[in-house]
Amino acid sequence: MIGACRFDSSGVPPSTAPDAAVDAPADLPGDTGAAPDLPGDTGAAPDLPVDTGPAPDLPGDTGAADLSVDAPIAPDATTKPCTTVCQGQTPVCDVATGTCRACASHAECPAGVCATDGSCPAAGLIAHVDGSTCATSQKTGAAAEPYCLIAEAVGQNRLYILVKQGTYAEDLALDSVTHEIYGEPGAVIQPSACDKLEIKGASDVLLQGFTIAGNVLVSAGSATLAQNVIGPSSCVGVASTATVTLRRNLVLKHTLGGMDLGGTYQVENNFIVQNGTTAGNFGGVKLDTATGVFINNTVVDNTCKTKGPAEAGGVRCEVKPTTLVNNIFWGNTFNKTASALDDRQYRTDRCVAEHAFEELKPGATSSGTGNISAAAPGFTGTTPSTSAADYHILSSSPARNGGASGGAPVEDYDGDPRSDGQIDIGADEWSL
Repeated sequence: MIGACRFDSSGVPPSTAPDAAVDAPADLPGDTGAAPDLPGDTGAAPDLPVDTGPAPDLPGDTGAADLSVDAPIAPDATTKPCTTVCQGQTPVCDVATGTCRACASHAECPAGVCATDGSCPAAGLIAHVDGSTCATSQKTGAAAEPYCLIAEAVGQNRLYILVKQGTYAEDLALDSVTHEIYGEPGAVIQPSACDKLEIKGASDVLLQGFTIAGNVLVSAGSATLAQNVIGPSSCVGVASTATVTLRRNLVLKHTLGGMDLGGTYQVENNFIVQNGTTAGNFGGVKLDTATGVFINNTVVDNTCKTKGPAEAGGVRCEVKPTTLVNNIFWGNTFNKTASALDDRQYRTDRCVAEHAFEELKPGATSSGTGNISAAAPGFTGTTPSTSAADYHILSSSPARNGGASGGAPVEDYDGDPRSDGQIDIGADEWSL
């Protein structure tokens, strides 16, 4: 810097006489201190206090060392730091808005679990299960000392259970326990027979993220089944006489029917496909009470026998009226085709379908209001299929924007938001 008072390596103030004759390369912007510039100066060190900043700040400056303080780095205009500590049910800083929010995935939480209330539980509250790395002894449930079986973690003093990928061939009787049980991708529960995965007693249990190669029985207490693939089995896929919530599941290929629900139920954003046989009295769903909500589901390609007006390939309602809202009913069949009733999608004398997309055979009637029928539902893939992806809807589907907004879930089967104010019918909300 021109005119600055400098010291050489001896620490003695230099002469004020001009030094340009010997120091042409130094003491101007871009001076690296490489050449001597005053009598006694060896040129080994820069001639101003060392600059540690990484960015250049004067013309010709390489950012190496010419001022005592380098220019500050400007913050990224696309990020906004949170001004408060993010914790509790809003543990994640959203850098797009600069606000704290709930966690959205397990990856956002240090201990690997994003709880249903949006919090990130502490490691000490989580029991780990890993059948591939567990030891026969020293199983504490800590991440480094996981249990071998899910049953070993149940009833321990930890609310959350995190299950690593692998097949867990075990029966589970969840009796008077409270747990949130999460399966990582590839985690499979394989009970030995029908009704061997049972929730009973005064239980309050969440099962999320599993492939359940069998069925689930909820005989008492409360259960939430979310984001699972349930089936196939030779049983009823989900049977409940208690309180059950089914959200964002694929329920498929259960010989005795997809769901048989009594008690209280909340059924939303599920694909219920290819359940029942020509010998069964219902295919996709049987609702034994009207004390529940059945909304935004896709009920397709299920079947049952024909015995009388009570049967239905799609949904059989036992209480009049049972309201079904924003659902797709398609390709559900009876064992014979003697009349229009034989291809009825739901039991029209007791089920009341509102804002449904339904297949209507000639002579068949609809119930409720706001229903749509067309030549095809506009699915993305070829059906019948065992993949939920094939039952998503195209942008051209008649089911788009045909649903009612009142009571509709805020997101769809994939977790995509239903935020445009025009609700699509079925489990999938079309998005780009």
